[in-house]
Amino acid sequence: MNVEALKGDINQLREKVKKLTSQLESSSTDLQKQFSTFLTSASKEVALVDADIQEIEAISKDLAEYFAEDPKTFKMEECFGILR
Repeated sequence: MNVEALKGDINQLREKVKKLTSQLESSSTDLQKQFSTFLTSASKEVALVDADIQEIEAISKDLAEYFAEDPKTFKMEECFGILR
């Protein structure tokens, strides 16, 4: 899967969680109780995936340097396709 697509998906999820969190703040106490745990967990999971993507980008940069490629244009998908 393309790393850029993953980043886009994570950004969309982050925005949706933020939107739901702000909507929840203006809702009833009962709804806040029901969904606060979920939204807290979702925020943490998005942050974890974001950290994983940053790690993948660092590894991609290291691979580009190892193969003497330009890190800005290096695509891990292409690299793995060639190595197959």
